[in-house]
Amino acid sequence: MGRWYFVGEFSPSWVCGTLWVDCCLWPPAQTINFYFLPPRFRVVYINVITVVWDTYLAHLKHNDDSHIELLSDSCAVVVQLPSAQPVEEKI
Repeated sequence: MGRWYFVGEFSPSWVCGTLWVDCCLWPPAQTINFYFLPPRFRVVYINVITVVWDTYLAHLKHNDDSHIELLSDSCAVVVQLPSAQPVEEKI
C-alpha cells in the first residue's frame, strides 16, 4: 500500500465538512483542557478527544452510505418504516 491509500479521495464538500467539525471540536476541547482541568488530567483528556476525532475520521473514510437516501440540499434522512398493524384487544 502506498501513502495515497490513506489519503483517499478528497472532495471540497468532504474537506469543508471535516474542517467545520474540526473547528467545532478542538477549540472547545482545548478551552476545557486549559481552563478547567488540572495538569495531571490534561494528557488523558486530550487522548480521549483524539480517539473520538480519529474514530470520526475513520468513519468518514470507510463509511458506505449507499443505503442512506439523503434529501437534496438537506441533512434529513428518509426512512421508510413498515406499516403498523392494529393490535387486537382480547377481552
